[in-house]
Amino acid sequence: MSTLPVTERFASYLVDERRFSPYTARCYGADLRQFIEFLVSQRGSEPDQGAERAEFERRENNASGTPADSFTTVILDADADLIRGFLEHLSQKEYSAATMARKIATLSSFYKWAHRVGLAATNPMTLIRTPRQSKRLPKAITI
Repeated sequence: MSTLPVTERFASYLVDERRFSPYTARCYGADLRQFIEFLVSQRGSEPDQGAERAEFERRENNASGTPADSFTTVILDADADLIRGFLEHLSQKEYSAATMARKIATLSSFYKWAHRVGLAATNPMTLIRTPRQSKRLPKAITI
């Protein structure tokens, strides 16, 4: 599956403005692609690149009109229930707490950015809490 224009722009933002390392930006991109794959499995259809680009440009330019039936629309208009469904899907795969926390951090950063630049009307991640992670004990020094 190819990436969506909105996820490409977010990856550029992470590297160019936030100065994330290319590796971290790539991991965040992989997390967003996993979210898109979840949506594909829910909808039973693949993204149409032309429709995705058109919807992204419409939102980026604050153009009026009806949102297109696209994955870009679904992602940017997501609510907390959709995010919780994705997180439940991930928990069934038994990811570690640290991996789950990074995936939540990815979605939090993405929606905070999308809301700030005007692509998303709301930030659904404000209603999602990151689970607490257990702290590791330090390793004892051998004699």
